[in-house]
Amino acid sequence: MTAESQLISGKTVRMLVRRGFKPLTFSGRRRGLSLKSLDGEFSKRLFDVLFSLSVLILFAPVYLLLTLLVVVSSKGSAFYVQQRVGKNYKPFACLKFRTMVENADEVLLEMMAKSPQMRQEYEDNFKLKHDPRIT
Repeated sequence: MTAESQLISGKTVRMLVRRGFKPLTFSGRRRGLSLKSLDGEFSKRLFDVLFSLSVLILFAPVYLLLTLLVVVSSKGSAFYVQQRVGKNYKPFACLKFRTMVENADEVLLEMMAKSPQMRQEYEDNFKLKHDPRIT
């Protein structure tokens, strides 16, 4: 008999093999549903979707009120779309309530070009104490 080692899922498994016989091997993750995947991944995903849906429905009147307040208080869209990086580094659009004027990044560059004091404050803290872009 000889000892043969294999690396399976980060663990080294040592098997005793009779000479002349092919050792049993594991081909990695099995395809299809298993009890383990039903217990962990599926139940977590189900909880995430149901909880998110219930929170959206419960707070829908608050979101509607916030949308109306943003639209009435300043011109432009009530929402801001920001690109984020998600699972497996796949980019997605994140929808947020707008809390600054439209084109806030361009306005910041103009303000910093006009005021060296503002530029220094922003470069030191990456924010402004009295930011005029906030709506």
